[in-house]
Amino acid sequence: MRSAALFHRPGWNLGGLGVVNEVVPLFIRCQEKNVIKEIAFTAYPAKDVAGLRKWYEDTLGLKFSGPFEEDGVEKYNEASVGNGWFSVLTSEWADREPGSASGVFFEVDDIDGTIANLRGKGIEVEDAYATPVCKLTSFKDLEGNKVSLHQVTVPH
Repeated sequence: MRSAALFHRPGWNLGGLGVVNEVVPLFIRCQEKNVIKEIAFTAYPAKDVAGLRKWYEDTLGLKFSGPFEEDGVEKYNEASVGNGWFSVLTSEWADREPGSASGVFFEVDDIDGTIANLRGKGIEVEDAYATPVCKLTSFKDLEGNKVSLHQVTVPH
């Protein structure tokens, strides 16, 4: 919240407050509102949306809500993750080439166990990197997009 002082000059009509006959400071509390409420979804481009969706289901266990199709071809699908959505969509819709995405960090409880599980599935995963508050790792999805994992080690 911030305050703003406005000065009304004599003769100004303030509606229900009447006409001001002298210079009067009027203090107004202005509430700053965030324009951004939350992240709606993260979208990763794909040549083959159905194939990439299946890869995320099989590799990371994501549950997708159902495809949006055109002419029998899956063009978009999304999975609920926490309070947000992770989606895969055609590279034409994303206006990005497959392999160009890199912004998602999925939260996990056991990053070392997840790395071992992914490596057991033949996925090349970087060794975990520890920071003072978390551990991170990355790997590529079926179409070359960078996928990262994150584990909080010190709540903040």
